Amino acid sequence: MFGRERQNLLTNLHHTNTLLRRAFFFLAILLVQIKGQDFSYSAGLTSLYGDGRQRSLEIGRGELLPYIYREHFLDLTAGYGSFFLWSNLEFSSPPQIGPTHSGLRKIRLLWEGQTLSVSVGDLYGQFGRGLALNLWENQGIDWDTSLRGIWLKSRWRDVWSIDVLTGRIAGGRHLPVGPGVDPRIRDFSDNSEVSALSVFRSNIVPGASLGGYVVRVNSSNPWFSKMRNLFEGGYVTVDSANVQTQSVTPGLMGEYLGPDFDLYVEVTRREHRIIDGDSLFSSAQSKWFTYGDSQRGWGGYGSISYYPGRLGMTVEYKNYMYDSSDLDKRRHLPFRLGRSSSIQRPPSAFREHSSTLLSRTPHVMDFEDEVGLQVEANFEANEDIFLLFNYAASSRHVSFQKVFRPDFSTEWMTEETEMQLWMDAREQYYPFREIYGEINAHFDQLGLDFKGMISQSSEIIVYDAFFIERAGASEWLSSQSKRIVTWEKRNLLTLPTELTVNLPLGLGLTLYWEHQWEDLQLKTYIGFEDQQTGAVDSVTTDEVNSVPYYYRYVAVNIGKPSRFTVGLVYDYASKLKTGQSANADPGEDSWLEAVIRRNGVDLRNKWFGVQSSVYVTPSTILSLFYGSLQGGLKCDSGVCVYVPGIEDALTISLTSNF
Repeated sequence: MFGRERQNLLTNLHHTNTLLRRAFFFLAILLVQIKGQDFSYSAGLTSLYGDGRQRSLEIGRGELLPYIYREHFLDLTAGYGSFFLWSNLEFSSPPQIGPTHSGLRKIRLLWEGQTLSVSVGDLYGQFGRGLALNLWENQGIDWDTSLRGIWLKSRWRDVWSIDVLTGRIAGGRHLPVGPGVDPRIRDFSDNSEVSALSVFRSNIVPGASLGGYVVRVNSSNPWFSKMRNLFEGGYVTVDSANVQTQSVTPGLMGEYLGPDFDLYVEVTRREHRIIDGDSLFSSAQSKWFTYGDSQRGWGGYGSISYYPGRLGMTVEYKNYMYDSSDLDKRRHLPFRLGRSSSIQRPPSAFREHSSTLLSRTPHVMDFEDEVGLQVEANFEANEDIFLLFNYAASSRHVSFQKVFRPDFSTEWMTEETEMQLWMDAREQYYPFREIYGEINAHFDQLGLDFKGMISQSSEIIVYDAFFIERAGASEWLSSQSKRIVTWEKRNLLTLPTELTVNLPLGLGLTLYWEHQWEDLQLKTYIGFEDQQTGAVDSVTTDEVNSVPYYYRYVAVNIGKPSRFTVGLVYDYASKLKTGQSANADPGEDSWLEAVIRRNGVDLRNKWFGVQSSVYVTPSTILSLFYGSLQGGLKCDSGVCVYVPGIEDALTISLTSNF
C-alpha cells in the first residue's frame, strides 16, 4: 500500500531499533557484571519520515512539488558514580525544518559533587527567568541556543549559589514568519562568545532570596542582503562584512515565598555597542544604511501567585525595552547586528494554547519592545469541575512614521508612548488583547469528560505610516503635506471543544471539534495637513474594510489506552489569504481525496487524513498518518516558525525508550 520505499523504511526502523536494543542489552550486562550498581544507562530513539507534495515557495508559482523528509534522533545517557554523560546523534536527509545533519549533534559530560558540579559540552539552562540568559532548544521549530563550553555551579552552606559559565553559541535563526519562507534555510547564523556570572543568596530573611548576574556576549555578525533568484530558483546571499559587536547585561532578581503566595521580580539593563563601526561602510552596498555605534536598553519582569485552598491566581507583568530600531532594521533581522540576542528569551506573559486553531494564530511577541500583563485564575469547584480564566494584553513603547523630504531623502520619525509602564491601545503601538475561558468537567456515571474553551482576541499585526512633505511652485502646495496610514487588525473568536467517552471492551472515543471566526480589518487613511501647524486640511480616504474568514477542525479517535488508536482528521478554511484555493483541481487528488470527491464532497479548501498509533511495546510507539495537512505557525515560548503544509502525504513517527 505504501510502496517499496516506505516498506523499506519501516524495515530499516525495525532493524535499527532491534540492533540498538541488543547492543545496549549486552553492554549493560557487561558493565553491570564489572561495576555492579554504579553504572546506569538509558536511550531514546525518535524517527520521523514524510513523503508527499508541497506547494512551491517561489513567488508566482503554485504547483505541487515532491516533498520528503527523513529525521532520526538518538539520545544516549549513561552514569557512573558522580559522572553523567549525555549525547544526541542526528541523521537527517533532509529534516522537515532546518539544515541537514548527519552524526554527533550534542554531547555533555557532568560531574556532580556535594557542593560543586561541572558541566562540559553542550549546555542548557537559564539565569532567573531568562531576561539575560536562557539556553534552550526545540528541534520542532529549529531553535537552538545551547552553549558549547563549561558551566560551574557551586552550592555553599545551602544558601549561596554561584554559577560561572563560558562558551560559544553557533546556532541559527529564521527571518519572517509566514507563507513563502523556506523553513529549511536558516537566514541568520549566530557566532557569539558568551561569558556569565550569577550569585544568588537564599533566605536572607525567612522566605526571601536575592541575587544578581552579569552576561557578556561578543559576536561576529554578518552584514548581508538575502535575495531570491527568480530565474534559477533558490537564494543568493551577498556578504559584505563581518561586524564585531559586544553586549553587557547586568541584572538583579529577588523572590519571596509566603505561606500561600510567592513573589518574583527581575530587572536588567543591556548596553550594546559596535566595536568597529567603520566596518559597516566598507562596501558600497551598505553605505545607504545608517547605524549607531551603541544603544542602551532595559527590561523588567514580575509575577505574584496566590493559591489559598481551591483557588489559584497568578499575575505577570513584563516590560522589555531593549531595542528601539526603526522598521527597516526591525523587519530585516541581520541588519540589527546582534542587538536581538538569541540567548535572551524572557517570559512571554501570554498563554500558549494546545488547541489546533488557536495555536495557528498566536501572538508573535517582540522581545525587544513590549510591555504587557497576564492574569490567570483557576478554581476547583468540586472534584469533577475545574474552571480556568486567562487575560493577556500588551503593546509596544515606540511607533514610527517614515518621512519623505522634497529632496528625495527619507527619515524615520519616532514617537514614544506617554505610558512607558503600561499598555497603549492606539494602533501605532501594536496593541494585543485576549480573553480566554475554560471548563473541565467529569461525569463519572456516564464515563464522560468534557473540555470547553472560548477565546476572543484582537491584535494589530501590521501598521505603516508615511508622511510626504511637499514643495511646489505655489505657496499653497509648499505648505501642504500628505499623511498615509494603513494597518491590519485581526479579531478572532475561537470555540474549541474536547469530548472523551468510555466505550465497552475498554475502548475510548475522543472528539475534537473546533470553530474559529476571523474578522480581518484593513484600514486606509489619506489626509492633507498644514506643514507648519499640523492642522488637518482635508481627508480623501478614511475607511475600514472587513474581510471575514471561518475555520473548522475536527478529529475523531477511537482506541484502547496504551494499546492503539485510529482516527480521522478534517480541516477546513472558508478561503485562503493568498487568494488561491487548495484542493480545487481533481487531477491533483490522492486516492483518499478521489474517493471522497466521488461521493459528492466539494474538497475546495478542505484537508482530510487518517491516522493511527500503536504501542509496539509499552515504551515504543509507532504513529502513521496519510492525507493532507494545512500549513501554519509552530511556536514555543514566543518563538515562531512557519511550517508549509504537505499534501497527499504519508508520515511515520517512531519513538522508543529503552
